[in-house]
Amino acid sequence: MYQSLRIIIILLCGIILASCSKSNQPDSFATFPSEEFGNYVDWIVTFHANSVNESTGMVHYLISLDSVPIDDYFPVFDVISLSINNTNVEILWLPTFPDYHGVGSIELPPNTEVQISLHGYKHHDEIHSCSLKMVDLIKNFQFTRLRDPQGNLTFNWTLNSNSPYQHLRLGEDPGTYFIELNPGLRSYTMPKSLLNYFFSIYNGYIALVESNYCLKDRILFRSISNETIQVQEE
Repeated sequence: MYQSLRIIIILLCGIILASCSKSNQPDSFATFPSEEFGNYVDWIVTFHANSVNESTGMVHYLISLDSVPIDDYFPVFDVISLSINNTNVEILWLPTFPDYHGVGSIELPPNTEVQISLHGYKHHDEIHSCSLKMVDLIKNFQFTRLRDPQGNLTFNWTLNSNSPYQHLRLGEDPGTYFIELNPGLRSYTMPKSLLNYFFSIYNGYIALVESNYCLKDRILFRSISNETIQVQEE
């Protein structure tokens, strides 16, 4: 009897653990994840739109590879590599024990889609790939109060092409309050009531963020562009 009871308990524990594991490995997020990834990913590969090469029109992206701290084994730096469209990208690994952090850069045509592959994740012969559309660089992010008797604030910006995700973030910390925007918008009017609350909490910092992502095998590949301004309270 005790033997049968022990078997039943083990089976129940296995079912519970399996369901928990499955819930922590989604194929996608309902909206673009900010910085609160929880147990969803082991690695984050970020392409941050930084500037435009005026002579070629190419967009310069800063690349970062970051491991998310979990109770698991990670290989040493020299077995992990990154490639874009089957071309290796040089990555400089920085000592941030117990996590891993790598940096690099690349220039790509604007509004381009690339095939990104992370090699050597946990096993030397593993390759994890996904296709990702790079977001464009934000330009001319500014605000105006003119001709608004209600005291609302209107933000304007320029973007060559729509991103899959666009939002305004209130504050400098990525985990703060944000407002989701339609990707086709190039302006947004913030009500004075929200502004009054915002100034008391976030010291006037507002960021516009363009983003896209691909989630594959617990690796988050993402492309982002952001501009931050500080609004002075009147």
